[in-house]
Amino acid sequence: MGNLLGDYQCQFSVEERKHLVAQMIQETRKAKKLTQKEVADAIGVKLPTYSTYETGRSEPPIEILVRLSFLFGVSLDILTEKERLYKDTKDLAEQLNTFKTEIAKAKEELARRGDTNPELALFVAGLENMFSATEQLSKNETVRQHIDQTKK
Repeated sequence: MGNLLGDYQCQFSVEERKHLVAQMIQETRKAKKLTQKEVADAIGVKLPTYSTYETGRSEPPIEILVRLSFLFGVSLDILTEKERLYKDTKDLAEQLNTFKTEIAKAKEELARRGDTNPELALFVAGLENMFSATEQLSKNETVRQHIDQTKK
């Protein structure tokens, strides 16, 4: 039947995912300049209950996640870090190298076929710039520490 989860492969345990969600909720709340009390009131829970979501002591039910996504103006994918496929900076570096290799292969194939589509060339250049920026960001010590917090 094949791998129904695609690239995901269950990289994170339930506890690790709970920590990621807690971290994202807290960071998003702070970015929106809201207090825990303001958020708790807005989503209809008591402050101590909301606090457990941000500390990772408990998981917010799906309805609370939906309310948070509306309150913060972000998708559930953002709050749950659905697209995150790496646990730590080592995993991220490996993933970036894989992407760089794939981009290089695609460029070679385009050159082999003689494809000179300017939009495609811009797209590939944009991918290269994005991965270069991500690679540079992943070398920042503060960012590295933040990423590696999920292993705790």
